[in-house]
Amino acid sequence: MKIQFYAKNIELTPGLKQVFEEKLEHLKKYKGKLKLLDVRVDLSRDNHHRKGDVFRVEVNVDLPGQVLRVVETGADMISTLDVAARKLERQARDVKERLVGQSKQR
Repeated sequence: MKIQFYAKNIELTPGLKQVFEEKLEHLKKYKGKLKLLDVRVDLSRDNHHRKGDVFRVEVNVDLPGQVLRVVETGADMISTLDVAARKLERQARDVKERLVGQSKQR
């Protein structure tokens, strides 16, 4: 699984990159049923005039014929990634179950 990182208004340190890779590690368990082509993680930080720093995490996972996509915003980068990772795992599980169900019907 190849993960590409893009950062805007935030420094992508090796430690932060490692945390993201560990959070997205759960996608590898679906690799047998899903052909993961590419994973793109976009990170950004904007300064909202009332809320202060707002972190945005967008994760796109390319699969043959479809894309899993999650966008989350929050006040803390790590907790925002946690929410995005949980949603992404749920999407991957749904796609896997759909594929397994189709193969059993055949």
